[in-house]
Amino acid sequence: MYFWKTGSLVEDLKSNKVTERNFKNYYLASSLLMMISYYLAMTVPPENMTMILIEAVGSIGITVFGIDFVFKCNGGDSGSNFINKALCLSFPLMIKVFVAGFFIGFAVGIMEAASLFQQVIEIVYTGLVLLIQVIFFWRLAVHIQRVNA
Repeated sequence: MYFWKTGSLVEDLKSNKVTERNFKNYYLASSLLMMISYYLAMTVPPENMTMILIEAVGSIGITVFGIDFVFKCNGGDSGSNFINKALCLSFPLMIKVFVAGFFIGFAVGIMEAASLFQQVIEIVYTGLVLLIQVIFFWRLAVHIQRVNA
């Protein structure tokens, strides 16, 4: 199981070296990572409901567009094993997003220490969160295209 080396996972998917047990393990690990991320996010309650709403609507839009984009990069209706590829490749990408989340938290901490207005901090935070989601789907699409090449 690869935690960071997405390129190696691409090669294993290309050569059909990923077993059903591996698919299950990637699904399990991805689910646990999402749950941990969710609970970590809950430790800081939202203050500005408008920014939370903007982030939620943006996240929904990015997710819908991103999954459709990745599906098309897999070949659309004529593609194969979309879920397996997306699931496996999502795990190392989610770890990278998880690490990026710490950097975002660090950046927000610096902005708070610099006594920036809370509204500015929330706008920057929301923008960074949405940007990371776009990057996640873009990289997922790139890796799925590499598997299919």
